[in-house]
Amino acid sequence: MKNFSKKGCAILLAAMLLLGAFSFAGFSEDAVSDLPSDVCTAIVGTDLTFAVRADAVSAVSSRTNNAAVACGAGELTVLPAATGDTTITVSYADGSAEAFDLYVYASQEEYDYLKTVFQGKVFSVLGDSISTLEPWDDGGASRYYDVDLADNCGPDSGLVDENGMNNGGIPIRRRDTYWGNLQTRFDMTLGNLVSWKGKSVVGWMENDAQISRLGKHGTPDVILFYGGSNDIRLSKEINTFRTAYDNVLCKLKANYPNAKILALLPCAPSAYAPYNAAVSEVCAAHAVEFVNLANSGVAVLHPDADGFSKEVGYILDTLYANHLNNSAQSETPEEPDTSAQPTTRPTTQPQQQGGGCKYCGGTHTGFPGVLIGFFHSILALFGLKKK
Repeated sequence: MKNFSKKGCAILLAAMLLLGAFSFAGFSEDAVSDLPSDVCTAIVGTDLTFAVRADAVSAVSSRTNNAAVACGAGELTVLPAATGDTTITVSYADGSAEAFDLYVYASQEEYDYLKTVFQGKVFSVLGDSISTLEPWDDGGASRYYDVDLADNCGPDSGLVDENGMNNGGIPIRRRDTYWGNLQTRFDMTLGNLVSWKGKSVVGWMENDAQISRLGKHGTPDVILFYGGSNDIRLSKEINTFRTAYDNVLCKLKANYPNAKILALLPCAPSAYAPYNAAVSEVCAAHAVEFVNLANSGVAVLHPDADGFSKEVGYILDTLYANHLNNSAQSETPEEPDTSAQPTTRPTTQPQQQGGGCKYCGGTHTGFPGVLIGFFHSILALFGLKKK
């Protein structure tokens, strides 16, 4: 029995040590971890430290405003400075390199909330050239972005890719588009990408055929509606545009009643102002969240990877700010309705029955009066009266 107890204690101790090893695995500002193989989540102002090879000679952040990096003695230290994302590349003495993508949030609370909105969800996209990406878009005959361009052609160059597509587009990774960025961050599944270069909300996006295509590969949990730039470019009459935008939201709500709809409008020079106002009004009427990217710091209609990174950071920060604002409003207690209540309480006390005290003929109120009245009632029982 004594030997068994010693053996049992040894097994228990070994199990505890093993459990502890697993419990403290992972990276934080207090631990050194191996470089992630794919993506990494971080919080602004929180250091991350990774183990790298001893011959590491440098580390670079693709967007230096997003993270400060330092490399030495077999460690890589990253300090995220702003929301968005960046690619960290570590170079070694033998000429090799390795990289990973860092997705940054303003706070842990923001990240936790955004996961409830996007994590693991099926999403679909309704948009124009800003949302295109060959080969993921659903049969679009004209695209702006392409992951497989044979030529590094510039925007609207007229060059064609190896498939003969006259994209005039920009080669870009899927995860570097705005929707691919969200997909990668939150492990989302793309339902359908319904986007076409040059198409408008008026006539095309409001068409039943486009609305139904959003559910072609499964009912979406989230719908990203990024349209309006071509309506503005073509100077669509503002009331016509407002009606078409309203039609889109009505149909999205009817066809996908459980989906979260996120309405986006791109950078906004002065000509966009009336359209922004119209979109804001229509979205408010349908209780749809609208993110006006005019304030995102992106000044071009068709962003590159850096521009999309800024847009996504702004989108996520805006959604969380809206959440906090809505939560604060819901927690504010309502003022009680006093319209049917008297403004003052009655001050008169009920009179004692029989015209007053049987002993003194008076009225006794308050706590002392009750005691005096009780004493007088005893005297009255004996037939006594105050002279």
